[in-house]
Amino acid sequence: MKRKILVFFVAVITTLCFGKNVVVSPELLKQKDKFSDIKLFESKRIYSDRNANIALLKDYENNPKAYKDNQLFPIAICYLTTRDFSKAKTVLNKLIGDDERNIIVLRTLGSVNFLMRDLDASIDAYKKAVSHGDEFSAIYCSSALTLAKRPAEIKQFLPILQKFAKTNLEALNVLITYTMRFKSPENEKNLKNTIKDVDARKVLTSANPESLRLHLRLYVTNPDIWTPSALVVPARAAALFEDWILAVDCYKKVLKAEPKNLLALRGMGLVHYRLGDVTAASNSIKKAYEYGDKDAAIDGVELFLLAKYRFIWDEFKDKIDVSKVSLDIRAGLIQYASTQKDCADMFYNAVKDSSSEPLFKDPKVRSLIRQCLDAYSNDARAKAVAERYFNATN
Repeated sequence: MKRKILVFFVAVITTLCFGKNVVVSPELLKQKDKFSDIKLFESKRIYSDRNANIALLKDYENNPKAYKDNQLFPIAICYLTTRDFSKAKTVLNKLIGDDERNIIVLRTLGSVNFLMRDLDASIDAYKKAVSHGDEFSAIYCSSALTLAKRPAEIKQFLPILQKFAKTNLEALNVLITYTMRFKSPENEKNLKNTIKDVDARKVLTSANPESLRLHLRLYVTNPDIWTPSALVVPARAAALFEDWILAVDCYKKVLKAEPKNLLALRGMGLVHYRLGDVTAASNSIKKAYEYGDKDAAIDGVELFLLAKYRFIWDEFKDKIDVSKVSLDIRAGLIQYASTQKDCADMFYNAVKDSSSEPLFKDPKVRSLIRQCLDAYSNDARAKAVAERYFNATN
């Protein structure tokens, strides 16, 4: 149930982009004059600081009359983050009042009811959101209908599910589940046509562990409906749950039909590594890079940090775009370089640009940076990096 809560909570609070003069951060919870802008306060970044959420709730509970009804949406989401679903529901119902046309509030109310295991109320709220134009709520409603053992009612949402299933894993899972429950030539034909058009990259972007777990179960019971391109999704699910044999089988089927499938090549790199074939892993990632996925080079660097074979670093060191390398990977490179005497390029590339600045302020990484500066002090780049190191202490 914990994973279900996470799935629906994330579904409620989506990350949006706003004007240049609005910084989307927890600081917005101090700006009550903006609370009526519900669309602004959908962003999950606003609620990333638990202490800020609790502070707002304390202020609200000390003086609820200081908040107008149209300013209550951030309050409801803060209650959600503290798992006080009952109070979140009360606030949302007050926010809706006599106007049940706000699809953001309705969708959120549907999710809160779901978290409270009141599936009937959840379904009602989602249906209202759909009736006011929120097609995405049809996906959540269909999931709730499945859990409520009312699958026949999903039929009304089939056109929407077929539309979103090409790019959204939850919609795809619901559509597969419905087709398995209500088998007919028409339903099976529609499902096959949908799977044929699946954009695996977008579907995986929408995925979370719970939806991938369900998808894997659906694949095992229906292995013949997947196209080679779509097989990447159950392959990734199998890898996530460490079913390496199944993952290999799926990826091999993909690559037999589509030798240049970039997702499969990168995925196979991980599987090869976990099965102990580091060279095959490196070669698979290299192919993905050569076929056009330049970000695959970052996989190569991660593989190096896992396997610690220098030939892998030598293969990918000149291929990576340093600006795209995460702080965790940079820290790993610094740590490795600090244990060697001939890794100056590795170290100086890891701290190459301004995006590495947080590492200079991290106590553990700072000590490693200092070790590297001592080890590679004769390098022409040492002076500039040393200045950044000492400036970070001031």
